Amino acid sequence: MSVVPTPPSPLIVIAAAVALAAASPSAQAGVLPIKGVTASSTYTEQPGYDAARVADGRQGTAWVEGDSGAGLGAWVELDLGGPVKVDTLRIWGGDWYNDTNWNRANRPKEIEISVDGGAPTKVTLDNSRTVQSFPIGATASTVRVRIKSTYSGSTWLDTGISEIQLIGDAPAPGHEATLSASSHAPADGDGSYEPAMAADQLADTMWCEGDEGDGTGQSLTFDFGGKKSVSSLTWVNGIGGSLPLWMQANRATKVTLVFDGGEHTAEVRPSFKPTTLSFPSVSTSKVTVRFDAVLKGPKYNDLCVSEAWFAE
Repeated sequence: MSVVPTPPSPLIVIAAAVALAAASPSAQAGVLPIKGVTASSTYTEQPGYDAARVADGRQGTAWVEGDSGAGLGAWVELDLGGPVKVDTLRIWGGDWYNDTNWNRANRPKEIEISVDGGAPTKVTLDNSRTVQSFPIGATASTVRVRIKSTYSGSTWLDTGISEIQLIGDAPAPGHEATLSASSHAPADGDGSYEPAMAADQLADTMWCEGDEGDGTGQSLTFDFGGKKSVSSLTWVNGIGGSLPLWMQANRATKVTLVFDGGEHTAEVRPSFKPTTLSFPSVSTSKVTVRFDAVLKGPKYNDLCVSEAWFAE
């Protein structure tokens, strides 16, 4: 399955899906909101590579440094808006559009991580197309990432970072759940379609079922690790990366939510934007979303969910 649009430029435009390489620091950890992003430089020969792209919740956008050469010494800084406990930094380095682009573009090798302008810690990224995590373990208002060395791409000299997430004790509602599914599409040159992709807080990653049919009867299960009161499901029903892709693939039109001791069936409206399905509050340790009916797309006969979470 390949659901990535043609990139608008031959530099670093990152889309598709991600295979998380490291576990979250704790079950209650969550992605921290970023108040602002600044950078030492930005690639300006084409628009769309500004610093904010590194924390916009999309893999399909990137900050690209604008220095001469490979950008050694260039940095990007995330502003948390005040002191917040930060456990871990996750980084998407290089061009994630597909395997070919990842090899053609420069990607960070060594980076320095600085908290509130303090002494930097140097870490080394693997030369692999995986999300990589590094411990912070500090209270921080700002976190800066500086490029110290790079893995050379075969074509493009500029170095970019598609996304950085800071993880701390502020979980988004429902995002502490562990996801599993009845099936998932196999990974390809665009990335992974595993269940976790529906809960990584990135708009352009997705779980896609791997059944031979259109997805009817397939399911996605949320395990909360204990009893939790829930009364709503908020989700992007389909491929969330772009409206053209969303229109080409399958979307659910009817679901059944299966709880520990009952179930709730509802018609749902396919929408490119996040929508919320409300239901009577129930205490449950798991919710299985069974897809009972599907609106078929004209190109991709796969049912996908880009992001989903349950809340009270």
